[in-house]
Amino acid sequence: ATIIRTPLPQIVCRSRVRGNLTIFAYHRIAPPPGADYPFDDQLFSCTPEEFARELLWFKRHLDVISVKELFDGLHADRKLPKRPALITFDDGYRDNYEIAYPLLREEGLAACFFLCTRFVGSRTVPWWDAVACCIKHSRADLVKLPVNGQSLSLSTEDAVTATREVLQLIKRMPWTGALTLINEVREQTGVDPSEYVQKRRFLTWDNAREMRDGEMDLGGHTRTHPLLGQIQDQSLLREEVRGCQNDLTRELGSPAPAFAYPVGSATAISAAAQQEVEGAGFKGGFSYVNRLASRRGDSRWAIPRIHTEYGDDFASFLIGMMRLSN
Repeated sequence: ATIIRTPLPQIVCRSRVRGNLTIFAYHRIAPPPGADYPFDDQLFSCTPEEFARELLWFKRHLDVISVKELFDGLHADRKLPKRPALITFDDGYRDNYEIAYPLLREEGLAACFFLCTRFVGSRTVPWWDAVACCIKHSRADLVKLPVNGQSLSLSTEDAVTATREVLQLIKRMPWTGALTLINEVREQTGVDPSEYVQKRRFLTWDNAREMRDGEMDLGGHTRTHPLLGQIQDQSLLREEVRGCQNDLTRELGSPAPAFAYPVGSATAISAAAQQEVEGAGFKGGFSYVNRLASRRGDSRWAIPRIHTEYGDDFASFLIGMMRLSN
């Protein structure tokens, strides 16, 4: 990490951000989860201390803007600042309101929080957390995957690998098959993830309204976080996208401007999904493809975002910024 103590990272990063959009994607901000954490511990982007450090870096080296300023700036007759950047959060976990929002307010920076509207204010255990919980607390030594017949060891040392393999398989399957696989994991492990929920897991609509009044943007992330690119049923696709916009409009008083695709990989986005996002009244959509975005707005319905999962390691964050492509 010697290079981090030199001016090189700042020089490289400054040259990269000037010609592009720099859009950061976070999920959760919280202290490192303990060994007894029952759900997916890979979803924590960074600690509160590291997030505060990154916000200071953003203030020094970037021009952080709102979603409205971004979409206005993508029009030919408007201008973006020299170093435009956007801070975003996916899923709407409770810590987004309790930890991230106060830190953003303290630094005077805006962010966009993409909400799964059926999760708001609930103790819901989403499918990725459910899979992790089932594997961590399995009453069986093996789970046999119905898709390929593969058997995965569920011993303590293999739990992380098994969870990763199941989640990756889910992300490659048609959504109906993915739901079948998730139910199979629950049945074979004999675990009910709801038994491990001790308190509300997601921010409330009152929290969202307070954040809106505090100059934050609220966006759509579907109702229940399916992989839209793997949904064949057009009515379900519409329910998840337009239903999400309807929920946001009802609770917040106006349509949400932006949408983020769950998982956000190339296979999680389809032409049909993009059409639904546009038809629902969103002004643009964000992927989770890890690279810088174009200032030209030519990918307005699948704008890439930068991953931020570096825990409490600022050196790794800077190195990740240096390695970004466009």
